[in-house]
Amino acid sequence: LGAGWSEEEHAAYGIPLPPWPERFDRLEESCEIIDSLLTRETTTLIGTHYRLTDARCEPKPVQKPRPPLVIGGKGEKRTLRIAARWADQWNFPFGEPAELRHKIEVLHTHCADVGRDPSEIEISVKAEAGEEPAAFADLAAAYREAGAQHIIVHFPPPHDPATLGAYAESLAQAVR
Repeated sequence: LGAGWSEEEHAAYGIPLPPWPERFDRLEESCEIIDSLLTRETTTLIGTHYRLTDARCEPKPVQKPRPPLVIGGKGEKRTLRIAARWADQWNFPFGEPAELRHKIEVLHTHCADVGRDPSEIEISVKAEAGEEPAAFADLAAAYREAGAQHIIVHFPPPHDPATLGAYAESLAQAVR
């Protein structure tokens, strides 16, 4: 989950892209709604953007208390505060390991502010695949050292099976 950023995506689906503050307000309300719908029998919420009255979501998920909420983004004021409150996993998109380390510190501060144990939130990274699989394996190790528990490798098109295989082998060796 995130506040949204791609004007192109929104236009393609005919969805308006409101100003940043409204997007973050909607994200926060959405997290509360999703959590409630998946964990409670009924949900009533009168928010600024959404209104639910005795809403049901059935059947309930097999995962308890619900499937993990993954919140992505780097914004220190809103995104990381929302992640501190609602995320089971926070995804750090496209940045350097030193920046990840700093953002984790900010996330931990927000966790303290909302009374949440930061160890309850898994840390993932979305990183762009580079030219060399071995260099990416080194980058993945640096992310791990900075605090990442998961890495999502972004391969821009075209998706060549040989390249994917080389990356898989290089990363498998790096984590062994």
